[in-house]
Amino acid sequence: MGWLPLTVLLAQGGGKVNASRRIIAEAIAQRKIESTGQAEFEAWAERFAGERVPALVSLAGAPLSIVSAYWRTDNARVDVTEILQDKVKDGKLEMKATNEAFGNDPEYGKTKRLEVEFVSHGIVGSATFAEESTVDLPPPRPASVAPVS
Repeated sequence: MGWLPLTVLLAQGGGKVNASRRIIAEAIAQRKIESTGQAEFEAWAERFAGERVPALVSLAGAPLSIVSAYWRTDNARVDVTEILQDKVKDGKLEMKATNEAFGNDPEYGKTKRLEVEFVSHGIVGSATFAEESTVDLPPPRPASVAPVS
């Protein structure tokens, strides 16, 4: 399960966008790609900044918000984000990962898994749960660790 403070995630995202801009500019200068590639990237970066970042920031203080959730196999998936968000009670999500819980079987006869991205108290996390396992979010917060000298 991955944990990352929201501000660090946003800073890393901004750094990666800037690094990508430099790489694209160098590739254009060396005539390895057409300048339309830069325009497409800039349009994507603008959409990301305009849509995804404000959405994550708005979730920062919530006890638990489901950003995305997919009930899936290797070949098929069903978006169950709303179903999971509706099951969040008092900042917690506790349920079994089953076809019945999600009202759908993305691929009959195949083993499923639930992949979830969430925000809990300003921390972005992701988790994967096997079929028939208990979904328990958010996980316990890590204890503070003293620096090693």
